[in-house]
Amino acid sequence: MAPGFVWPTPSQSNALLLIGLMAILGQACIIRAAKMSDANFIAPFFYVSLFYAALIGYTVFGEKISLAVGIGCSIILMSAFILIRIRTGPGL
Repeated sequence: MAPGFVWPTPSQSNALLLIGLMAILGQACIIRAAKMSDANFIAPFFYVSLFYAALIGYTVFGEKISLAVGIGCSIILMSAFILIRIRTGPGL
């Protein structure tokens, strides 16, 4: 990386700073939610974020979703649905 390094422009530096601040704020919100709720309630939301990461990678960056990722996302979504269904009861 060192031979091809290019310093970011001021606008790029501002964007990087804003991304960092938003990441800190998001992490603080996640930690606060984890403190305020039961772990078995918020865990499915954390796992579903893996599905969204794959979806964003596909739509924004054009990444191909492998069979293993597809199967993993399916298992995560099904288990999250089952956990929510068990927690809320059959009336869902």
